[in-house]
Amino acid sequence: PLDNVLVRQALMYAMDMNKVNRIATDDTYTIQAGPVFSDHWAYNPNINFFEQDMDKARDLLVQAGFTFTGGKWVDADGRELTFTYTTDFHWRSEPELEITNQMFAELGVTTSLDVRAWDVVWPNIKEGSLESAMGMGQRVMTADQMLYRQFHSSMQPPNGWNYQWYSNPQVDWLLDQARITDDQEV
Repeated sequence: PLDNVLVRQALMYAMDMNKVNRIATDDTYTIQAGPVFSDHWAYNPNINFFEQDMDKARDLLVQAGFTFTGGKWVDADGRELTFTYTTDFHWRSEPELEITNQMFAELGVTTSLDVRAWDVVWPNIKEGSLESAMGMGQRVMTADQMLYRQFHSSMQPPNGWNYQWYSNPQVDWLLDQARITDDQEV
């Protein structure tokens, strides 16, 4: 079900990121929209930030072809909307998984939590065999590292960090052009 953009958007609208940050990290993380950190020169403040909106989440699931029946979402073939949420053992993983699991349950989506050692999760992420995975960003990266390595199609594993297997020729061209200029205004 996560191959449907409407389902992914619905799940984002089900999440209260401020609550996740408060519970999982004692408000020590900065919540942001997009892959570039808010204090970086390349940050775009106009990127859509998903504020929790359960009504919108439900509407998106209906648009995606799901029906809410018996306390759960099912597709036209009667299959329940469920997925596995995978991460590694980290001090914040358990509370973050628990609170997001509660939010998804409030929406009526069943999730399975799968917490494993990083050396087990990492190969699965690189080969694209997980339904979803949780990770965290690093503030020491340049815009090139944040964007090129995560979104250029040539950076799909094993070549880089494009673990979502994103591919868009226009984005590739823009990222290539950004690498050949040092003019931040372009």
